[in-house]
Amino acid sequence: WEDPNFNSNLASYRYVRVFERLTPRWSQLDCQRAGVCAEYPEADTLVQERAWSSPIWFYPATNNN
Repeated sequence: WEDPNFNSNLASYRYVRVFERLTPRWSQLDCQRAGVCAEYPEADTLVQERAWSSPIWFYPATNNN
């Protein structure tokens, strides 16, 4: 990934966000085993976990001449 607006004269930070693929909730797996999912059509059956990194800080170079 490249940031077309990046300015190397300004301090900035970046971080990474990650989205997991949709996976069945444990309750969905339980209802499938019990064969009763059709009784709960409004049930939320999927979950998508998320994570993010610590920030990565960028400081412009300084000339201390």
